[in-house]
Amino acid sequence: MAPKSVLVCSGKGGTGKTLVSINLAYELSKRGKIVGLIDGDVSNPNLPNLMGVSQELETTRETIKPLTVNGIQMVSMGLIAGDKAICMDSSQYAEFLRDLVGYSEWKAIDYFIVDLPASNSDEFKKMVRVFSDNLIGSVIVMQPAHSIDAERVIKLHLDNGIPVVGLVENMSFFQAGKVKYKIFGESTVEAISKEFNIPVLGQIPLTMRVRKAVQEQGARLDGELAQPILNAVEHILEMKVQKPGFLEKLKAKATELIETTLIQMVLAANKEIDIKGLQSQFGYPGGRVIRFNLMDDSMERILVSADFKILDGKLVAVENPRQIDTGIDLKSRALAWAMLGNKVIAGGGLYDLEIAWYMGDARVWGYGDTVRGVHFMKEVWNTMRTNRGAMEKLAPLLQRLA
Repeated sequence: MAPKSVLVCSGKGGTGKTLVSINLAYELSKRGKIVGLIDGDVSNPNLPNLMGVSQELETTRETIKPLTVNGIQMVSMGLIAGDKAICMDSSQYAEFLRDLVGYSEWKAIDYFIVDLPASNSDEFKKMVRVFSDNLIGSVIVMQPAHSIDAERVIKLHLDNGIPVVGLVENMSFFQAGKVKYKIFGESTVEAISKEFNIPVLGQIPLTMRVRKAVQEQGARLDGELAQPILNAVEHILEMKVQKPGFLEKLKAKATELIETTLIQMVLAANKEIDIKGLQSQFGYPGGRVIRFNLMDDSMERILVSADFKILDGKLVAVENPRQIDTGIDLKSRALAWAMLGNKVIAGGGLYDLEIAWYMGDARVWGYGDTVRGVHFMKEVWNTMRTNRGAMEKLAPLLQRLA
């Protein structure tokens, strides 16, 4: 059976993800599970430091041999590069993680615990994809001073169908005697839990006992400090593997459907929409070649591509243009969601092209065109969505695509 994967992540660095990752691995191992601990923060690996490990990993031309520490198998770029500066292209991170999982000499792993870097970017979705076949979900680590960052990473999970195990709030308070000091502000974990319907796994206070655990115990927490970890493990052992929603496959006939939808969109826009008026409103020049690439759900494969110019207020197809002035890459399902206007995003509001851009479901490229292009096309599609004539033929196609 393939190892199950648990991700530990946050919207901001310095929240204590690595501390939580290490202790999840310890507790699962204590319960008889064989655990692989992966330091997913390739550029800033700190797993070895917290576990008090400096030994280099054994590597060959083809594989890496994980280091076993207190019964836990672990890998980290910090045990390969040592104290050398690491500044890889971000596109390499997911490839490196894929190789760590698939080509390291793991021994009968039950669970991977993956300490991911703080991120709300497409890089995060690429790393999730590495573990998507056997993903349990994410433990999200936050602290009171940066609740907005926690909310962003939660919304990223919910809007992309990535399962969440629960929330751990670190550095919740400092206690001296009977007095609790809210050094980083009032706790927000309960309010966020209620808003997004995500379990609170517990709070870890700011205390020298944590520092001592790092210095003397390989970052192992005990007593009440470990309670959030115990709660998280209970959830992990009960949860089933889930495929992230953003990786659902389009059906085999989708390409033909997408081509038909694109043709109908262009016909409807030319017939029903005042494109010339929108050009004037947004200062969007005519005569420039716009390339539409409708993509698969991974945003890596082009399903349908077409080139157009706006001439005399109409979209006109262009064959074999010498140059592309503006490019729009859009997930095909995102096109349907934006046009139908019936997908509600986490935290409220409707999914549209601007939201698709924020979430990495849309890319706009071309010199000086990013923001203007997004808002121009958003207005075109929103206008079409509210136009009865345009939607008569489009809505049935879009509903099949969504």
